[in-house]
Amino acid sequence: MNVNDHHIDWEKLLDILEHNESDPESLSKEEQDMLSMAKEMRAELIKAKFPSDIGWQRFTQALAHRRSKTKYMGRWLAAASVLVMAGLGVWWLMSQHKETDQSRVVQRKDIMLRRSNGTVFSLGDKDQTIQGTGAKILSGATTAVYQSGATTSQATVVSDTLVVPRGKTYTIQLQDGTKVALNAASTIVFPETFTGKFREVYVQGEAFFDIRHDPKHPFIVHSGPVTMKVLGTAFNVNTFGDTQTTTLVRGKVQVTEGDQSVVLSPGEQSVYSKGGDLSRHEVDVRLYTAWYQGDLFFDDASLTDIVRILGRVYDYDFKFSDPSLKDIRLTLDMRKPASIREVLQLIRKTGTDIDFKINDKEVIINKPQ
Repeated sequence: MNVNDHHIDWEKLLDILEHNESDPESLSKEEQDMLSMAKEMRAELIKAKFPSDIGWQRFTQALAHRRSKTKYMGRWLAAASVLVMAGLGVWWLMSQHKETDQSRVVQRKDIMLRRSNGTVFSLGDKDQTIQGTGAKILSGATTAVYQSGATTSQATVVSDTLVVPRGKTYTIQLQDGTKVALNAASTIVFPETFTGKFREVYVQGEAFFDIRHDPKHPFIVHSGPVTMKVLGTAFNVNTFGDTQTTTLVRGKVQVTEGDQSVVLSPGEQSVYSKGGDLSRHEVDVRLYTAWYQGDLFFDDASLTDIVRILGRVYDYDFKFSDPSLKDIRLTLDMRKPASIREVLQLIRKTGTDIDFKINDKEVIINKPQ
C-alpha cells in the first residue's frame, strides 16, 4: 500500500472511527485503506479481550510487525497510531466504568492492583490476602507474593495489572518465583498463573527483573516494540525518555525489536532509540540499578536529568526560574532519603550556584539571592 499522508484528512477519519459511522463515499483510496487498517486493529484488540492496560503494547507490536513488511513513512505511522488509539479511547473508558465500588475508593496515588474482573485493590498500606482464581496473593507494605493455588487450564488464566504511582516503589513475586521491582510511575501486566510454553509479561516505566530459572519455559518481557527473552537472569528495563534501555546484571538476555536483535552479557546494555536502531554497549551497571538497591546515583548528569528523575521518585514538579541552571552537571551518590529536602540540601552543599524553593509539591530552581 503506497500512502501519501498529504491526501488523508485525519480529522475526518478520527471522527468516523470514534463515532463508528459508515465509510462516506467522499473518502479517498488512501483514506479508505487507512480506515480499514484502523478498524481491523481495533477489532483484533477487542476480540482478543485484552486487559485495557496492555492494549497499547499489543497495538504497537502489531503495528511494528506491519512496518517490517511494508514501506510506510514514519510520520504516517505516527498518525496512524493516533487514529487507532482515538478509536480505542471509547473502549478504554467503557472498561474503566466496569470497575466495582471497591475500585472507586482507590486513589490515584495508591499502589493499585487491578484484577481482570475490574476489581481494584490498594496495596502497600496494610497486610492483606486476596484470593484469586489460580493463586492466593499475600500483600504487605513493600511486596506482594503470588502463591500457587488451584490448577487452572489455559482458558481460565487471567491477567492482573500492578500500577505504581510517582513517589513510590513496589515489588511483586510472580507465581513462578520471579521477582519484579517496579520503580515510580511504572506498570506491569502479568498472568495470575503461568501456563503454556512461555512466561510472558508486559511492562512500562522502569523495572528490575530477577527471573526464576526454568529452561523449559522461557521468560519474555514485552515493552512497547522491544522484546526481551531470558531463561534465568537479572536485568533492569527503563522505558522513560526517548530511548529504551535493558541493562544486564547476570545471565544472558536476547533483546529484539522488529528484525533487529542483540544478545547481552553481564555489564552490557541495549539501547533502542524509539523508531530507530537497537545497539549494545558496555556500561557501569550500578548507574542503572542503584534505585533497586535503594540508592540515588548520578554520574556527571545534568541538573535537568537529575530533577526529572527526582520529580518521579518523590512526586514533585520542578521548574527552572533561570534556564541557565539546566545544564549544570553534578555527581551524586547517596542512600535514598525519605524526604526530597535532604537531597536538595546535598545539592546545595556541592558548591554549585543553586537554590531551591518548595511550594507544596512544586520546587522552584533559581540562583541564590
